[in-house]
Amino acid sequence: QLCASLAEYLLQLTLIDPVLHYGYPHAVLAAAALALALTTLKAPAAAFTPLFEDLALHCPVAEVGADMTTPCCQDIYQLWVQSKITPCSFAQHLCAKFSHARYHAVASVAPPLLPPSVLPPMQATHAADPRIGGA
Repeated sequence: QLCASLAEYLLQLTLIDPVLHYGYPHAVLAAAALALALTTLKAPAAAFTPLFEDLALHCPVAEVGADMTTPCCQDIYQLWVQSKITPCSFAQHLCAKFSHARYHAVASVAPPLLPPSVLPPMQATHAADPRIGGA
């Protein structure tokens, strides 16, 4: 539930930035918010597999959806960090809302030091591909 609350917070945060919010297919936006929450909470790599399987079901071109998830995740991360530094009134409202126990007080969760550059299932793919520096 903590992960779901953090993902919901991040997804609602994207409403601040219409270019971000409407710049990606909504399935990708939701998957990226959940992937960032999973990454932030240090979920095991196996937790990402159902996420990308579900994304493949919702995106017309599954590979495009997966390729868009990491940059979208990075864009949400940048927005999250910026909203912590200079919060607008909507970000302040979201912080107040997501500070409540029913949302597991996820507004107090700090973003990771760096945005994810590669998400776990893709890390395994890259590790096995000698063209990308794998075995």
